[in-house]
Amino acid sequence: MKGKIETALQQIHFPPEWLSILLAVCIFLKFIMVHLLNGIVFTQGAFLVTFGTVLAIYGIFSFFTLQARKIGLYIVDFCLSVFLLAETLYMSYFHTPLKFFTLYQVTNLNGLGGSVLYLLHPLHILFFLDLLLLFKPVFMQRQSGPGNIKLAALLLLGGFLFAAAKPVKVVWIDNMPFRTMDALDAVKAYGIVGYHVIDLYNVITDWQTKELSEQEKKQIQTWFAEKNREEKNEGQSPYFGIGKNKNLIFIQVESFQAFVLNQKVNGQEITPFLNRIVKDGMYFSNIYPQTVEGNSSDAELLTQTSLYPVKQGATFFRFPNNTYHSLAKLLREKGYHTFAIHGDEETFWNRNMVYPHLGFEKFYAIDDLKQDDIIGMGLSDKSTFRQSLPILEKADQPFYSLIITLTSHVPFTIPEDEQSLSLPKELENTPIGNYLQSIRYMDESIALFIKGLEERGLLDDSIIVIYGDHDGLFQKDKGEVEKWLKREISDEEWVRSFMQIPFIIYHPGMEPKVIDTIGGQIDILPTVADLMGIEKEKTYNMMGKNLFLQEDGKAVIPKGDYADEGILITRDKITPLPENYPDLTVADLVIRSDYFKDKKK
Repeated sequence: MKGKIETALQQIHFPPEWLSILLAVCIFLKFIMVHLLNGIVFTQGAFLVTFGTVLAIYGIFSFFTLQARKIGLYIVDFCLSVFLLAETLYMSYFHTPLKFFTLYQVTNLNGLGGSVLYLLHPLHILFFLDLLLLFKPVFMQRQSGPGNIKLAALLLLGGFLFAAAKPVKVVWIDNMPFRTMDALDAVKAYGIVGYHVIDLYNVITDWQTKELSEQEKKQIQTWFAEKNREEKNEGQSPYFGIGKNKNLIFIQVESFQAFVLNQKVNGQEITPFLNRIVKDGMYFSNIYPQTVEGNSSDAELLTQTSLYPVKQGATFFRFPNNTYHSLAKLLREKGYHTFAIHGDEETFWNRNMVYPHLGFEKFYAIDDLKQDDIIGMGLSDKSTFRQSLPILEKADQPFYSLIITLTSHVPFTIPEDEQSLSLPKELENTPIGNYLQSIRYMDESIALFIKGLEERGLLDDSIIVIYGDHDGLFQKDKGEVEKWLKREISDEEWVRSFMQIPFIIYHPGMEPKVIDTIGGQIDILPTVADLMGIEKEKTYNMMGKNLFLQEDGKAVIPKGDYADEGILITRDKITPLPENYPDLTVADLVIRSDYFKDKKK
């Protein structure tokens, strides 16, 4: 049968250029496939830009011989297939296309193999199917024929005119600038190619440290002046200074959402230890993640400096050498020794470059620890916490330590012998089942750590702060959560009850209290600073609020990796975030201009 098909194909007289044309068609179809797989409409503008781009690519290779043309187009096809698959995987997880600023983050690829496999889908083979089928005719069958300079020039010109038609109309006829367009809207309007041209323009214009105009300087000064004027009228909180001169231990937990607290699965508590800590300490029940493209590193920026991340790219990669006013620096002024601990490579999220500028005197990464138990991306949480204990015990007191967990990172894979939850059959080996297992593992890890602090006599002299860095399950996972809970969850309920992260402050003998003020990660620093006895004037340059002094509060959720649209959450309503919301604009200007570099503390 196979021989008959091959014989029939050989009898068909294809034109000499058929293979090159077929490769160009495959390239065009792959651009469309990115739209289809990510649910993005392939508009007329996207068609024109994409078709024009492929036509121009074909025109370039038409200058060469037939043999060189088909090999060149095959190589372009392969490179674009890899890129478009990466684009698809990135969009499926982060709900936004890749950006040139993401290239700063190539050092983050180490250890992410499991996360990539988690996102792969059988349909993704279509990006490479043509390459497999056409390999033999491209490389094993030689074709002769010269290039066609006139045709090549016409194709190049035609491609340029097709690709430029929509942008020219928008910019010169409709007077709508490229820059103001949202990333996904740009993909919809101009296709993948057009979006990346706009993104490249943004990178070129935003590359260097920004020189502020007088109006922008005034905007920053006015924002902070108004914020601090409000705070002067708030008085002092009843908790001011109760942690003064005590050690401070921050625990930033990977992908930790608050809805798992006091929740059961199959009759078992998911977080039995943290449930007790919540009851015995201060629990802020309405705190939201506010990270953007820097993911976990944005959580560190928010909680350590009380600044929102920049709007484009990861702040830790773009502005590692900035001058930041931070919690570690404030505590060092009071005689604290400061250090951070994380079971991953020191270069991940550029932490080794940024931490000194956040005031950390020492950073213990995976190479500084014994690599005795690797799970997922790096050292297991249990090993990290176990090895942290002697570091804390030997440290000069008082100290401030930031410990970052890792094991509950997507794809939430925990070895079977470490899985403590007995899950119902329908949750076994599912994303949500794996997530719950990883959270239970984290709970056990923190329990062992707190017990270790107590055994070493450190617990009574320490304030423990625990919070999540960002969500692990997103609104796209709502259907799976509904199946587990056997009920429907509205979009508003998801935001009000499932999107929050925990924020817990614990000290033995502390008066238990639940605070339901709405806030975000940006409010953690001012709140903890108050507890540690740091004077209010020292937090002048912090954008967050002291949650002890707020009744209703608010949470600004920037549009980014974990939110399709920016939203403003208050007690009464959830509203779309206005364009150029002042808080986010001021933070962006402060960081991009290194505003604090020449400012007094």
